[in-house]
Amino acid sequence: MQITPDRNQILVSKDIGAERWTIVLDEDRATATGNVYYPDGRPPLFIWCRPVDVNPNPNPRLTIFFFDCSGANACPASGCPNAWSLVARRIPIAGSFFLP
Repeated sequence: MQITPDRNQILVSKDIGAERWTIVLDEDRATATGNVYYPDGRPPLFIWCRPVDVNPNPNPRLTIFFFDCSGANACPASGCPNAWSLVARRIPIAGSFFLP
């Protein structure tokens, strides 16, 4: 993980199971965006997530954030249709995901 020089985003690149997740979390926690890369070589999925709830903990690593996430494939050469669809609701992500 890394914090951008203006301290407005947290950049994360971590393996989750067999997948590689590269995520940008806005400092205001308004959205998380990025890509999921698959080990079988299929094209990455673009994701856009918005927080819907939080289960706070005094230890930030143990805080649980819940996101609703949508996904889309890359735009084809002929244009970029609105191809976003819901991937999952209330995905729980521990604060430790966004920390070193």
